[in-house]
Amino acid sequence: MKRPFWMHQLVEYILGIGLIAQGAQSTEPAMPCLFGLLILINAAAVDGPLSAFDLIPRQAHRIADFVVAALMIVGGVLLGGRMESASQFMVIGIGAVLAFIAWRTNYARRVKKTPGPDGRADDFGRMAGRLAASGVKAYRRKKG
Repeated sequence: MKRPFWMHQLVEYILGIGLIAQGAQSTEPAMPCLFGLLILINAAAVDGPLSAFDLIPRQAHRIADFVVAALMIVGGVLLGGRMESASQFMVIGIGAVLAFIAWRTNYARRVKKTPGPDGRADDFGRMAGRLAASGVKAYRRKKG
């Protein structure tokens, strides 16, 4: 089962803030903070429920997620000399988590159900089902 998009965005914000916090505690903060900022911008610019700006459509964001994750993993390996080992581990790990989250997210927009021409028909059917169920329950209680 794929996760809803709002949850994907929330996780991206948490990952970006966590990476920036990790970089702020490091002696070499540039790379972790840069990758964290990239995640935050990616999450804030998509047209989603938790976004700040509606600039990027969701399908483009899906591709951007995998590109950012690949940049983080490759950048963490190649630019490891410019980071502490804990920061390098965080960048690579969060890149892998971001790729997994992107893979398990439903990027489709939520479709709202429109009631039929007469919404009372659904209410009537629901009421009839409940009445039948309560009748069966009463019969079983009386019988047993």
